[in-house]
Amino acid sequence: MKISSVEDFIQFKNNVNSGTTYEETTVFLDSDLDLTRKVFEPIGTDSYHFLGTFDGQGHVISNLAVESSSAYIGLFGYSSGLTIRNVVLDSSCSITSSYCGSGKAHLGGIIGYCYTETVPC
Repeated sequence: MKISSVEDFIQFKNNVNSGTTYEETTVFLDSDLDLTRKVFEPIGTDSYHFLGTFDGQGHVISNLAVESSSAYIGLFGYSSGLTIRNVVLDSSCSITSSYCGSGKAHLGGIIGYCYTETVPC
């Protein structure tokens, strides 16, 4: 699968967050993405995980503004058994948490939380 536009990227996120796992699928970022004026929820939740490979092919994501009240915050929020490689978030990106629940918030640039039992992330 190829992501060539901001619209493709948002659709990919919506698919994952609705239950599409992309297991055994490589998702290629096919161009740089400028997410100016887009508020972005993380890809993947504690209920729905991306299980494939995300290959940025060296492309840059700029002006990413992840804002979430989830406990798992990053480009990818909650993940398990995935591979992420060759993607760049430039210095214009920001990750903001408004989490107020019990327990800890897990925040990262690329991955907020990576769960593993036997599969290393």
